[in-house]
Amino acid sequence: MKKIFLLLSINLITLSGIAQDVFLDQAIAEVASQLQASQRASKKLNLAVLHFRMSDEQLNNMGQYIQDELQRLFKQGTKFDLIDPLGVSALCKASGWNLAIRDNQKVYSALSESIFREFNEVPDAFLYGVISDNESYLTLNVYIVPNAGMIVKYSTTAKFLANEQSDKLLGKPITPWFDGELPTYWDELVPMLEDINFKSKRVALFGNGDQFKYSENFGDAVGIMADIVSDMGANLVGLTSTVGYKFEASRALRDDKFLGLLLDFENQQKDNNQRIEHWATQLAGEFK
Repeated sequence: MKKIFLLLSINLITLSGIAQDVFLDQAIAEVASQLQASQRASKKLNLAVLHFRMSDEQLNNMGQYIQDELQRLFKQGTKFDLIDPLGVSALCKASGWNLAIRDNQKVYSALSESIFREFNEVPDAFLYGVISDNESYLTLNVYIVPNAGMIVKYSTTAKFLANEQSDKLLGKPITPWFDGELPTYWDELVPMLEDINFKSKRVALFGNGDQFKYSENFGDAVGIMADIVSDMGANLVGLTSTVGYKFEASRALRDDKFLGLLLDFENQQKDNNQRIEHWATQLAGEFK
């Protein structure tokens, strides 16, 4: 059953930050343009793209999306030749490369040797990125590390506004809006659900709420979505206990159970990991 669920000159260049009043795709395009404009070599540079990670080292869909889009734009340009993107990514993961060791030249030397053995190509430079989530906006720092001599980083910083696209890529849950309503952009998404056949499909929902600030409509958005998909014939799974929560009322409540997983990052963040682990185990059984 289908389940719904980059030879560089030795000069330090720090490119100016991109305006904050842009969104993700605009920021990526500007970053790609600035990085390519910074290179004055007469030939294309062999670029090994490493990982784009969150500042806490997490690898997620946001980092992968930015990485894929930059590589797509580089392929259209005249500055970089990409060394097997998937292969380099796998070697990067296998090597244990992470942000904590990103300034260690020995790490890049080892990666360069591995890339040469695997693909018979020597990278002129490595590229990686760091993404910071500041809730209302995100910051993207992108670095080019030459594969020779002392480490010199060419970098650019972009700030872009959070929106529906970035929330999805970050895997953020449904968050109640104002007095327990769905976020405004769901006005466009909900009608799209009508094209999906939910009949007899198992659907699990999760969301984020604030038990104290919005005690009278805690997690209402999950309840609203539950009603929508249920009316389309879906079978809700992943119902959870209300034990440990303190709130007045919730549309996500049915027969003393939540219609999905309710998280509270404001007041009970310490409980989130355990709740997620228990829910994942529960879903593994309910989706068999």
